[in-house]
Amino acid sequence: MLLFRILGQLQVSRSCPGHTVPSLAHRGRALLSTLLLADGVPVSQEHLASMIWDVPPKSYRENIRQHVSRLRIALQHTDPELAARMVTVGGAAGPQRAVYAFKVSFGEVDVHVFRHELETARRALAAGERAAALRCLERGLALWRGPAGLNVEGSLLLRSEFDALDEIRLTAREDLIEIRLATALPSHHVLHEVRELVRGHPLRERSHALLMRALYLSGDQVGALCAYRELAARLDEELGVYPAPELQRLHLAILRHDISAISPSPVTGTDLTRGR
Repeated sequence: MLLFRILGQLQVSRSCPGHTVPSLAHRGRALLSTLLLADGVPVSQEHLASMIWDVPPKSYRENIRQHVSRLRIALQHTDPELAARMVTVGGAAGPQRAVYAFKVSFGEVDVHVFRHELETARRALAAGERAAALRCLERGLALWRGPAGLNVEGSLLLRSEFDALDEIRLTAREDLIEIRLATALPSHHVLHEVRELVRGHPLRERSHALLMRALYLSGDQVGALCAYRELAARLDEELGVYPAPELQRLHLAILRHDISAISPSPVTGTDLTRGR
């Protein structure tokens, strides 16, 4: 049962009826997010400080102890069992040496389930089981409700962790479309999805390559060529660069109707979520 959600706004769900969901202060959200991302591994006060503040205050150890205490109280209002998962390790040796962990089981944190689905999809593709890989990717992507940690304010280091998750999500969406294109002719749903990717990431060349392939394979050569020209103009205007050689070759293949070079190559378990 999902109790903790990071893929979108940070949310803590009720584990049983009759408990209310806590309202966490922004430092508490950064603290809880960091501990959940650690997947039960104890986190030092130094690392917590670097995830909460860009420049930690001199009193960060005491501040962290206060934030931990407030987080426990907030969770207590939701479910005493959840509050008990917040553990202090090594405190007997002195508060300066204390580290903190949040104990979770598999299936309780959306980001862990997402990563598991991606790994399962990778193994399925390596075994040649595209349909199973598609189902895993669809289940994993369905967990997302918006950019990771949408309501969490922390340091730039914590934001980089969320940005990395967002990048994995984007690449997984591209993987899903590429597998669909390699499996069957593009549907209206696939065209809509890849256009949505391009609108959200107008300089991302892999997304544009997928759009060009999808348009051509749906019978729209002119649209595929227009997509290339629009990207080339945007890259030149905003970055002063040409499209990558791979995209230039795809453009040439579309001009020549070279279907063998246009059709997506089979995605493998090694390729998956690595943004080939």
